[in-house]
Amino acid sequence: MKKYNFWKRNTAALLLAVLLCLTGCGTYGQQADTTEDTPMTTETPVPVKFNMEKDVLFFGRTYKKGNVWWINWSGAGFSIRFQGSSVAAEFYSNAPDVRNWAYLKVYVDGVEQPDILLKEECQLVMLAEGLDPAKAHTVEVRKRTNARSSSAGVGRLMLMDGKILEPEAPKERLIEFIGDSLTVGYVASKEGKTASAWSTTTEDVTGTYCPQIAQALDAQYQVVAISGRGIVRNNGGDSNVLFPDIYRETDIHNNPGVLYDFAVQPQVIVINLGTNDESAANENLPAEEFKQGLYDFLKEVRQHNPDAQILYTYGLVRVKLSGAIEEVVQKLQNEGDSKLHYLQLEQCQSWELNLNHTVSSAYTSRGEAIIEKIRQITGWERRKAMIKPIK
Repeated sequence: MKKYNFWKRNTAALLLAVLLCLTGCGTYGQQADTTEDTPMTTETPVPVKFNMEKDVLFFGRTYKKGNVWWINWSGAGFSIRFQGSSVAAEFYSNAPDVRNWAYLKVYVDGVEQPDILLKEECQLVMLAEGLDPAKAHTVEVRKRTNARSSSAGVGRLMLMDGKILEPEAPKERLIEFIGDSLTVGYVASKEGKTASAWSTTTEDVTGTYCPQIAQALDAQYQVVAISGRGIVRNNGGDSNVLFPDIYRETDIHNNPGVLYDFAVQPQVIVINLGTNDESAANENLPAEEFKQGLYDFLKEVRQHNPDAQILYTYGLVRVKLSGAIEEVVQKLQNEGDSKLHYLQLEQCQSWELNLNHTVSSAYTSRGEAIIEKIRQITGWERRKAMIKPIK
């Protein structure tokens, strides 16, 4: 498949220069619209702004603050459709240091492109250039790194030529993945398999089973997962900002205090939590404390998602709490929750791990097991012409 070269064409520099004149990049989240005041010649392309409310399909726990649409969660992002040759974006980001820089995945007409690294507070990027102007095109962007490390937002999208088309309709099926570093893909990037230390360079949610499962079942997916967090104890043994606290808010790390409204209801929720609760720092954690915390959390998930099939999976790396988790699930089933299920995953072997986390290739077989379990509990058919998983 062709990968478009966005950076070696002379027009790319011209179009970005035009966009610089038309945007307020540099005034963080407060863009001044100077389009009408910018002198144009007959040779100058006239960019067209996407209406962010109507022309863009967002997915994940995204939200608008100021003039920026934030896509901070792993796997969150957007897609656009247009007829034309070039499209550019104005991105905003904030990270504490270089190890936490945000990375974005970009797909043009389904073809994976080089990742975008957000180094600056405001950054102008050509998402696609040199496309056939007579054809309709789709560009999809997803944040591959987690919300705790860094933020990522899109201020505006600009079509450099052609016309904007209606965005794709949302898929009828939505699968939500709830978890920790195993769900965000701690070392699931191409570099993660051999890395000697974590950074966002090693992290890639698209290298996990999340897109694999969604594509197989013709569903959209969204991820609510943060590294190091547990049900009652975090990886370091503390109980500061536990996962249930994170789950209740739209984005506790970048926009604290705003409760999530749960207006978007997934049909299936896949949970993988507990690995941090059984870390070395938590070896003396009382089993009853964990079970009570898990019981309360699952009751809360059910309260917010009354009709969802909830599948609790466990065992990728550690298995000590498997029995306790299954016991809690069984208790809730006995209390009448017929849409709550448990699946014990095959534990990873040493060659499937790096830095005590799952490498990308190890997710595939476990993803297949989850796909079959979801099919069993929902009756969904597998997609006949499955797209090859990205990675």
